[in-house]
Formats: sequence, C-alpha cells, structure tokens
Amino acid sequence: MKSNRFKAFTLIELLVVIAIIAILAAILFPVFARARESARQSSCLSNMKQANTATLMYVQDYDEMFPTLTRDFTTSPVTTTDVSTLLQPYIKNTQVFFCPDRSQTGCYADTTLKCMGVGYNWGPIQFNGGGLLNPNSGTASLAIYGGVSLASLSAPADTFAFGDTQDTPFYTITANNMLSFFKGTSNSSLIHAGRYNMAYTDGHAKNMNWHAGKSGLFSGQIFSAPRNTADQSKWCADPTAVITSPTGGTLACGQVVPAVINNGVTWLAD
Repeated sequence: MKSNRFKAFTLIELLVVIAIIAILAAILFPVFARARESARQSSCLSNMKQANTATLMYVQDYDEMFPTLTRDFTTSPVTTTDVSTLLQPYIKNTQVFFCPDRSQTGCYADTTLKCMGVGYNWGPIQFNGGGLLNPNSGTASLAIYGGVSLASLSAPADTFAFGDTQDTPFYTITANNMLSFFKGTSNSSLIHAGRYNMAYTDGHAKNMNWHAGKSGLFSGQIFSAPRNTADQSKWCADPTAVITSPTGGTLACGQVVPAVINNGVTWLAD
C-alpha cells in the first residue's frame, strides 16, 4: 500500500533556518551600510574635485587670482556672492556643492532646503586670513574678502582648496567653524565617520582622518583638525605668513592650529 505521508520541514528545522538567516543578516547589514557610505563618500569627493577644477579654470581667467567673496549688508537678506556663485559659469550645476552625507536643513530662508556640504578654505581661523581669502578690506556695509594670487601659494600640493563642511552660512573649512552645524558627541558621528574629503589647489583630492573637540578659545564652537600633525598647516597659502592668532597676538599661519591644540582641546571620543 502507498503511504499518504507528506514530506515537510519540522519545527526545529524551520527554527534553525530562521536562526541562520538572522545571523547572516546581522553580519551583512553592516557591510551593506559601509558600502553605501563608501559610495556617498566617493560621490562627495567627485563633486569636490569638480568644484576644484572649476576654481582652477576661474583662476586662469582672472589673472591667476582666486575668487573674491563679498557681502552686501544694505540688502535684506544680506546678499552674499561667494565661490559657489562665481563658479557657476564653469560648472552650471549647483549640486556640485552638496554632499550626499550632509542632510541638515535650515541654512536658507527656505528651511526645507539642504545645506551645502563643500566648504572653501578661508584659512585656519575664520576671518583671520591665511587661506585663499584675505581678511575684510571693505566697509561696514560692503565686506570684501579678496582672493589671494596663485603666485602667493608656497606649495599648491599642500594647500587646501575645498573640504567637507558642516558650516553655515559661509561654508568654510576653517578649523573653528567648519562644524558650526555639528550636533554629535563622538568622532564617529562626524561626516564620513570622520574621514574627510579634502581637495588641494594643485587639483588633486584625497580622504584624510579628522577629529573634533572643544576649545575654550571659541565660545562653545566645535574645533576640528586633521589627526596627522603634518596636515595641520595645510590651510595656509604660505605657512610662514603672519596672521592673527586666537591664542593672542600674531603667529605664523602654519603654527596657528598647533597653538590652539597646545592651548588645550578636549577631543571627542572616537
């Protein structure tokens, strides 16, 4: 006689299969997350290199002078003409200045718009010069931050042009203000998990390890810098040029960030 019994998984077998699937998911989901982050980081780096290429084209068209930033305080809201505006004839795409990993909003009158994620080199400390913009040479009603000349760069391959930023409203990579919008409590919560994309004035770009902390010199602002001490002078068009230091008096530009660190920074936990 033929048996009418049907073959099927037992409850134990089903539980084992479910357990195996759960273990595989736990292993693979972080891998997928890292792959997605790597893709976003690569997209951001590509955008930065395009902005950098456009800047070098601008420099060649304007007597080897880097872009000048102006702010007109006679208008409401204040009219700012910055690098992202001046480079549009060369890029024709505002999205180049946005990073997929920067999701904050609230930088514009329309608070639903995302903030830019690519910042320009204003020097190690905002408004003090030393980078690709000089200190304000204008008036109280019209601020003018003139661009420096290409010839003034002592080492273009070692001078930042652009980098990841969470600054607003200037979109800088200054050490004391590039994280003005940062609300995290650890280095791992920095953009790209603390691996910052940086573009240089010779045209190349790379990813470097960054960290952030709190310094009593900046009234609660988050201070940030490359972990590698050899990279801490790369804001400076000329590391020997003397600029105003937040530690008091003046210092050679290349010594400013190390001086702030030596003054005392409470670094965020990794």
